[in-house]
Amino acid sequence: MQEQTTQSQHFIGWSEFGRLCTKLYNDIWALHLDGIAGIGRGGLMIAAYLAHRMDIPLYSVFVRHTQISGEEQIEIDDVRDLKQFTGSSILLVEDWVVHGHAMKTVKQQLPAFVNAHTLAMVANPDSDEHIDYVGLLTRDEIHFPYDT
Repeated sequence: MQEQTTQSQHFIGWSEFGRLCTKLYNDIWALHLDGIAGIGRGGLMIAAYLAHRMDIPLYSVFVRHTQISGEEQIEIDDVRDLKQFTGSSILLVEDWVVHGHAMKTVKQQLPAFVNAHTLAMVANPDSDEHIDYVGLLTRDEIHFPYDT
């Protein structure tokens, strides 16, 4: 008989969302960035907050997660904003990094000369992709206030 594992769930309300945004800002405020790119949808909300606080340009990129023959594929839906980036240092922002595939795919779209830092409000410690700045590290399934 196979043992079933149940993943814990973590519901992030607006108060916790705000606290995590403030924590992440405090973690990155001293970085010399030429822009911040939010990976939509949820990463864009966090990126907008950070870009406003730091008074630097905001860029957006949208990805689509698909399944092909049972394997996850990441397709970039809209990278126009990111293609306009001409600086040398950017912060890529996601709301929740589970495996890191979307973050890795977006990083690969940047020119080689761009120094890309990564940030996630929530990240799984078992992610394949290293995330530089994390608000909350957990294996829990996450529910954000804008998901309801």
